[in-house]
Amino acid sequence: MIEGYETHIETAKSEVLYTKKAFEELKTENDIRFLWKAWADLVSHYSIALKAMKTATEGGSSQQWSNTVYKKQKENEMLQFAFQFRNFLSHFTATQKETSHGMVNLGGLVSLPKGMVGETKITIINSDSNVFGLDGKPVKIVEAVAEMKDGQLDPGSFPEELIQETNHCIKLFDFENNKVEYKVPNPQTPTDKQAIEIAEFVCSWLEKMLEECEELAREEQQKRRG
Repeated sequence: MIEGYETHIETAKSEVLYTKKAFEELKTENDIRFLWKAWADLVSHYSIALKAMKTATEGGSSQQWSNTVYKKQKENEMLQFAFQFRNFLSHFTATQKETSHGMVNLGGLVSLPKGMVGETKITIINSDSNVFGLDGKPVKIVEAVAEMKDGQLDPGSFPEELIQETNHCIKLFDFENNKVEYKVPNPQTPTDKQAIEIAEFVCSWLEKMLEECEELAREEQQKRRG
């Protein structure tokens, strides 16, 4: 490991924490305007964390780990998409920052946007409409009451099997960076979960790489103590 590797590892630890914080914001942010910022923060801190770990492990017995850590992320579509998106940010335009509002669908009878300010009460009595649960089976509603309070659903007596929710989300897209095209790696995943799925994978992988890096640092310390 290089001289001063401890500083680079501390940087990596901080950046991994920042990456995880951005992931939490991406999952829980109720203001749709800040979702792209959370994604930008995540891919930026991910890139910095990875660079710090690679730099710390250059030289000596850890050189092989340093040589392969970037190779590992290049071989995984999710990791590579997020890593390259950070480089693409400088070419990012406002028109590309598409978002989708989360919705609450109650049995196909009522659909309401999440994040709506105020309160809305929904009462359904003796519905003769065809209402189907998530399993595709028809459900008879005798009486059901639900409320939306500042964009959050209180299902009340509404049957859970009839409630479908989607979250606020950014709409990821294919992009080109240095004449190489990077496609959204999980197109089979619902749109409102694509960025979350990638971000979760990135955080999990980063934590694993940090654990390996810290183990190499402990071995280095033992060697230097003699």
